[in-house]
Amino acid sequence: MPCLPPQAGATAPDRVVPRCVRPRLTAAIVLGLLLLGCDRFAPEDAVAFMPPATYQLWWEKTERCAGIQGSFGRIHWFVVPGDGFNCPGGRCAGRWENDHTIYVAEVWREREMVVLHELLHDLLGHAGPPDPPFGVPCPVM
Repeated sequence: MPCLPPQAGATAPDRVVPRCVRPRLTAAIVLGLLLLGCDRFAPEDAVAFMPPATYQLWWEKTERCAGIQGSFGRIHWFVVPGDGFNCPGGRCAGRWENDHTIYVAEVWREREMVVLHELLHDLLGHAGPPDPPFGVPCPVM
C-alpha cells in the first residue's frame, strides 16, 4: 500500500508522521535502543595503559608483513591482570575488538607474538585469520 500524504482535516499525529510510516519508524527506534543497550566485551578488571615504544615497532613490523597501512594511534590499550581472561570463545591471552580496542593479559603483554597477533586484527579490520593466511616470514596468525 503506498504511503499517501495526509488528507485535509487530518489530525495532528497524521500530519507529523503518516500512519503508513509509523510501524517502520517504531521498528527503527526499537532497534536503535536495543543496539545502544548491547554490552561490549570488556573484562571487569581491565585497566587502560599507554603502550610501550616497542609496540610501535611491532606495529610497523606487522604493517610491512601484511602489506597494509593503518593508524597505531587509534588503538585503545587495556591490560588484564593474570595469565588470561575469559572471552566469548574461551580463555584469551589477548583480544581485539572492532572499535580498535586491544586487551592483553598482564603475563603476555611483553610477548611479541601475542601483541603482533592482535595488531594484525586491527590492521585487517576483522577477527579470524587473514585470507590467504600468513606463513613464513610472517607467522603472526
